[in-house]
Amino acid sequence: KGNKPLFELKWNSFQRNDKKFKSDMRLNTIKNDNAWYIYKEKHYWVGERDLNKLEVEYDGLFGFVAIDSLSKLEKYQSQIQKGIDVMTEELHDWDEIWDYVELERRIANGVIFYCQIVDDIVVHWQFQWFNEISILDHGWNLNGILPNKSAYGGHWWCHPEYRHIRNLIPSLFNNLAVHLKSIGISRDLGYVDGWNWRAVGVTKKLGYNGSTWIEEVKWI
Repeated sequence: KGNKPLFELKWNSFQRNDKKFKSDMRLNTIKNDNAWYIYKEKHYWVGERDLNKLEVEYDGLFGFVAIDSLSKLEKYQSQIQKGIDVMTEELHDWDEIWDYVELERRIANGVIFYCQIVDDIVVHWQFQWFNEISILDHGWNLNGILPNKSAYGGHWWCHPEYRHIRNLIPSLFNNLAVHLKSIGISRDLGYVDGWNWRAVGVTKKLGYNGSTWIEEVKWI
């Protein structure tokens, strides 16, 4: 168009391939944005934060808690169960819904549950997996080993009545970044469903940049 350069669109980027993640040349070119991948015929934006480049401190807002042990989990059981009840009602038709028993299992296996407690209820959370990960979302059913000094974040949720509180979401992600850095993690990895363009935009505002980390994982 005009004097703008043309791009050669590789046919391989259009072909279906359910066996591996692959970079989508079409989206990278048309949207002028990188880190778009195809897997099982759907598109995902893959990103990461370099925690060593983030200058953040604990802000003390919104009752941030890092739950990394069963004893700590038990301490906040009541507030967490209230949040789970709301999530279960809101996302009743989602395959990825989990319950308190599953939360106990994850904590016992080394997963950290980062959350915010407001009005005596957990209103916002994110899980972080370390070393070995299992991604069951979207029917992926994938198991793998993360790159060194990396954590994978997923199963984010926020109470619908608190979702629009100013700085609530950035506060959680800033605070969990501080905690991750304190335990020796330098890369915070994640992905976003391609259809959810708002979530992609928010993720970028939180400091995530396009990444190829999903190609670095040793998928089993």
